[in-house]
Amino acid sequence: MTSLHAGFLPPFPYPPSLNDVIGMLFGSFLTISTWSIACYIVSRFKRLSNPPNVEIMGGIRCFSIKLGENAAFTDDTPEQQIQLLSEQMRLKDPALAESNEFIIVGELDTGDWSTAEGLWALGQYLGTLGQEIPFRQWKDLTIRLPNEELPYAWYSYRIPTRQLRNLRTLNWSGHYQQLVSSWLPFSPSLLRSLTKLVITCDISLEDCSRLLRHCEKVEEFELHTIRASISKSVLPEPRTESMLEHLKSLTLASYQDITPLLQGFQFTSLRKIDLDLFYEVDFEPMKLPWNRLTNVTLRGQIADDQSHWVQTHCGPDTQHLHTYYKEL
Repeated sequence: MTSLHAGFLPPFPYPPSLNDVIGMLFGSFLTISTWSIACYIVSRFKRLSNPPNVEIMGGIRCFSIKLGENAAFTDDTPEQQIQLLSEQMRLKDPALAESNEFIIVGELDTGDWSTAEGLWALGQYLGTLGQEIPFRQWKDLTIRLPNEELPYAWYSYRIPTRQLRNLRTLNWSGHYQQLVSSWLPFSPSLLRSLTKLVITCDISLEDCSRLLRHCEKVEEFELHTIRASISKSVLPEPRTESMLEHLKSLTLASYQDITPLLQGFQFTSLRKIDLDLFYEVDFEPMKLPWNRLTNVTLRGQIADDQSHWVQTHCGPDTQHLHTYYKEL
């Protein structure tokens, strides 16, 4: 892997002024050279009093953009910007032009800088990367954000999720408000093509249900953590209902009874479950296809009779790992 470092921000710092918004809207009709963008980005970056370090690492089919204190220290010189952009242009090699195998990682750490500004800037970086590596070529996307609610204006940049039509894996962590209030809103067009979704986020039971119902093709679903203390739903209701007929692996962590969630699906292809349940559990009402499961991992306040009930209702070859939490 080739490591490239850059220190720049998008054409205007967060939050943009009215003139910036107008320029953003009408600027889409113009074609600006990559060279001009690089020079302009550098000049705007210097105006920030305490910007986070920016580390950009690129390989043949992978790109990582990290903002934060733990990112490599860099100097925001035009030479470095040119080096970065030249490396990105190298990816336009004919052998990679039609590849749909790119792995993209975007990460924002907390620090002395404004995390709201960092969130906005990371979206701009990913948008710039999407011009060099078209969104349709992204297959695997990892986003790591701080677990704090961050403001994000409706007029700010949004990744065109309809262009992520070949995205198959999404690994996302952050605050539940950023599921809809960020440059990567969890829209139906984003979720419907995924085969693997991993969410690390305190979330309501209803939003977990809506995520599952939006994912028409998902085969692996993992979510940490459902909390009863969060009652607000932020995701839109799905227009069509997915019955999760493709789901093979389900991993959930929850402080709230997940029985109502599981009763709404058929799970015809489910073979593996991994449940971390922080409450007294009764498995029988869950209506899971116990006799078809090949791997069952259970952790929580599991009574002996409940553990025994699960094992007797699974097949003889099912692999079990049951862990009892005495204190939660």
